[in-house]
Amino acid sequence: MINNIDITVSICTWNNADRLNITLNNLSKCIVPKSIKWELLIVNNNSTDDTNEIIKNHVNQLPLRVVMEKQQGISYARNTAVNEAKGDFILFTDDDTDPCVNWIQLYWNKFKNNPDQFYGGPIISDFEKNLIINDLYWLYPSSVIGFSLGNIDRAINTDEAFLGANWGFAKNIFNKVGGFNNQYGLNARHFSYMVGEETDLMKRMQMNGYYGYYISDAIVRHFVPEDKCGIEYFLKRARAYGIEQVLIDNKFNISSYNKIYILYYKILLKYAYYRALNKIFLAHNTKYYKLLYGLEINKGRIEALKYLIHKNMDHL
Repeated sequence: MINNIDITVSICTWNNADRLNITLNNLSKCIVPKSIKWELLIVNNNSTDDTNEIIKNHVNQLPLRVVMEKQQGISYARNTAVNEAKGDFILFTDDDTDPCVNWIQLYWNKFKNNPDQFYGGPIISDFEKNLIINDLYWLYPSSVIGFSLGNIDRAINTDEAFLGANWGFAKNIFNKVGGFNNQYGLNARHFSYMVGEETDLMKRMQMNGYYGYYISDAIVRHFVPEDKCGIEYFLKRARAYGIEQVLIDNKFNISSYNKIYILYYKILLKYAYYRALNKIFLAHNTKYYKLLYGLEINKGRIEALKYLIHKNMDHL
């Protein structure tokens, strides 16, 4: 290996000092053999809270480095993390997680035997409050309800992807396929709400001959705050998923625009009819929320298709 550091564990954070403090305490409990040289790189994405003070409190317990990324947005922060990393293997988690004690070692053992893959593991959600719509649990994103591909280590399929709170890759692979797309991720420039920056990067890795491998024992627990358990976040992620279906999954193209618009208004009519009949019973009505979900996902598709249409017109 060229570098003295084997693994860079990276956390990108923005105004989440209290949870970051808990996460750093959790990471300090990880058991890392002395033979593995690692660093913890925190990218501060313009935090205005006590983030820097929290980090200073942990410098004696963890091999910490901090860098600032002034351009707001998770993709900018993650690109900075990789560019600044000294490790051969980059391992990402979030600022509100609790990795298992042998998390780092599990990744390193897999990576050193086969560095030409990217890796990920399961995520277990710890909810601050119960989900509002339990009957539609399956419609929530994996970032809320958790992620698992079972109890057996295996290569992932091309339609599967890891979550940003528990995955990693060789730095040289990143350099070959290009970084995180700054148009995607939280605070992306062109869309009301956008995710999918990790999925986009994984797809490009696969297109370049690298495949993903699931490490079933590399478990990370992920804190889900109350505001992500409610209806507002549920619908926001539905719209983001609609955008992702168009721009990343390529399930729809410009020729689908009229069809999606018609579908949107059909759902809107059903929603208006159902609302008129059920004004009193809307608070916890599964069908009502399912219609709202359908509206938002198609709003996202329309938003992304409009973006593609305008982008094409600009090139004429």
